[in-house]
Amino acid sequence: RSFISPRIRVMEADHPSVLVVIFDCDASFWSQRQQELSTSGDNLIGFKETVEQVMLFLNAFLMLHAKNRLALIASHPSDTKLLFPVSVSQGDSQTQFLESVGSLLDQIKTLGADSAESNVRTSQFSAALSMGLCYINKIKRGAILKDQTDYRILIIQGSEDMASQYIPMMNCIFTAQKIGVLVDACVLGAKESTFLQQATDLTNGSYLRLPKYQKSLLQQLFTVFLPSKDCRKQLNIPLQNQVDFRASCFCHRNTINTGYVCSVCLSIFCEFKAICTTCGTKFRVPRPKKRKTKKNGQQ
Repeated sequence: RSFISPRIRVMEADHPSVLVVIFDCDASFWSQRQQELSTSGDNLIGFKETVEQVMLFLNAFLMLHAKNRLALIASHPSDTKLLFPVSVSQGDSQTQFLESVGSLLDQIKTLGADSAESNVRTSQFSAALSMGLCYINKIKRGAILKDQTDYRILIIQGSEDMASQYIPMMNCIFTAQKIGVLVDACVLGAKESTFLQQATDLTNGSYLRLPKYQKSLLQQLFTVFLPSKDCRKQLNIPLQNQVDFRASCFCHRNTINTGYVCSVCLSIFCEFKAICTTCGTKFRVPRPKKRKTKKNGQQ
């Protein structure tokens, strides 16, 4: 006769999770944040404190299940790098992570210094998201974990969206939706992220922006992003359900309310194009109809 309570049985039946964390290392954002902290930023959080709290969150995630897998990707304007793990293996992920914490902190600081010296203003979040999806797909195809695994991607973003990243970001979002990967987003910047709002909405993820009270970042990470997909259904998680579904035009990369769509490749333009710049399809130019003139003597 078994005396195990139903709650314990549910905990034993929990499935392992694969979490990919994409961290924003854009030094322009973090340097501006440092200036805000020096003036009037009592509720804001700096780069060093953010990294430390993220490391605590990652360690807590690995403690939830012995078979949990973790990947940490750093995204900055000039490059995207997979910091952890070095290779996909079946060893103890928590032991490997604890042994690599020191080197991870050094690598993140180095990447931040490199991006500070660069004057390139661009974004690599689509490349980082693609790398995360490739990592998850490699685990799936390698059969390291069994079925019913919870696959998730958490994006911690501080910089603003770049309109030039709309097309590759949407391709990644649709890919994540197709293969069943849940995308979460934690935005630390002052503005909303349209791309991440759409990503979390299409993949049933959680979107959270912290314009204030960022000192409690670790508490927010534990409450919103640590529970698995099944556990979230039983929790009352504070979320932001407003989603901006406006698209960006392919010609100028501007966010538009009304535009023209190519009937062949579904490219979006802010103005009429006789020839689609994406697929080359030719369209007839709309011309005004000529009025028929009446002949003399006829009504």
